[in-house]
Amino acid sequence: MPLLRKQKKESTIVASELSALAEQERAVAEQIAKMEEMISSAPDRIRREYEESRTLMPPPDDWEDRQRAKRFNAHLSKGEIRNEHRYQARSTLLLVLLLLAITSLLMWITSFVKDL
Repeated sequence: MPLLRKQKKESTIVASELSALAEQERAVAEQIAKMEEMISSAPDRIRREYEESRTLMPPPDDWEDRQRAKRFNAHLSKGEIRNEHRYQARSTLLLVLLLLAITSLLMWITSFVKDL
């Protein structure tokens, strides 16, 4: 009798191993079917992506500037924005005055060199 019980246990172990192998085989077959489907649909997908990339327009050149201005305006109050614009205008005025001073100095130096 003990021999029969051992064989019964071995047969249940073998049966469970066979069912596990059958499950793995089914999972592998499903993966293979998915891969084959992906390979067969690849040319159409690549063609669609190519056509879509040809028809889409690139973003405008000033996109980053507009995004930066939008973030700037979102974080500051109206008074702070007014002060910032005033500061930028003053900086621009100083830049223009600096450039005028440099050109006048260069003209003065060239007129002085011509007299020598």
